Amino acid sequence: MLTERRDYLLRLIQQAAAAIRRLREMLTGDASAEDVAREAEESIVSLLGGPSQSQLLERVDAATAVQLLGDAERLRLWIELLRVQADAHVKHGTVGQSERLLSRAAALEAAGSRLNSR
Repeated sequence: MLTERRDYLLRLIQQAAAAIRRLREMLTGDASAEDVAREAEESIVSLLGGPSQSQLLERVDAATAVQLLGDAERLRLWIELLRVQADAHVKHGTVGQSERLLSRAAALEAAGSRLNSR
């Protein structure tokens, strides 16, 4: 059972890393910012374990989200996907949404570093 869980998490991590590379390429290309933001959100939902888990982690404060997630690599990828979403919103002209995403990414990063320093 533990091996299956580890394999599942490894696949999630690999898929998220591939998505980040693809989304960054889309941002520099002619893809629409809306498509990039939507695909980034879909990748986040998958990375965090599905819609209900994603909604929970997005609603709680950053420190709680980091503790519940419990995986440094998934946290790093989540932060990167939030930044990709933020860049897509800048490209689309929705700067307020971009600032909200960057703020959440920074809070998660800070909470993660506090957790790792203990």
